Amino acid sequence: MSQIIIFGLHGLTYAGLLFLIASGLTIVFGMMRILNFAHASFYMLGAYLSYTLFLMTGQFWACLIISPAILFFIGVLVERVLIRKVHSLGLVYDLLLTFGLGYVLGEIVKWIWGTMPLSVKVQGFLAGSLTVLGITYPVYRLFILLVALAIGIGLALILFRTTLGIVIRATVDDSEMCNALGINIPMIFGCSTSTTFVQ
Repeated sequence: MSQIIIFGLHGLTYAGLLFLIASGLTIVFGMMRILNFAHASFYMLGAYLSYTLFLMTGQFWACLIISPAILFFIGVLVERVLIRKVHSLGLVYDLLLTFGLGYVLGEIVKWIWGTMPLSVKVQGFLAGSLTVLGITYPVYRLFILLVALAIGIGLALILFRTTLGIVIRATVDDSEMCNALGINIPMIFGCSTSTTFVQ
């Protein structure tokens, strides 16, 4: 019975990781209509950047904050410089561009960090294990699961309980009507459709 529970927790933790990747991909496609095949490559790049920052600073928690911030600026740069140029041409061009970008990022990672697995020693309370009802489970895996749940709940609250969420859902459903009502859609989405809508 204990093994079934452990395997169940493993499955939930892995599902949490998949949710973190899939939720970003879904939101980008749902809001901006960008089919980003390089999404997982950005996720991978964030992991390697965190690894490098951890080696440089030794601060595990700081890396969890700094690395996503760096990836945010890289993502904005890619959208402004590359995706914005082809987005108005259709999904096929988005797909081809981001598919190629994914390959480029993969090769950059191999070039800088190599192909061997890299590991980080988790610090603090995350390095320990938790024993409940005779079952011992790593705290770090439970932390991943809790973060995925927190992000899921946070996204749901933002999309369904805030004015911003109402605006986002409305513009996804009918962007032309929202634009006619005076909503600055390019500012909300940061998308390349800024030439399509009246400012």
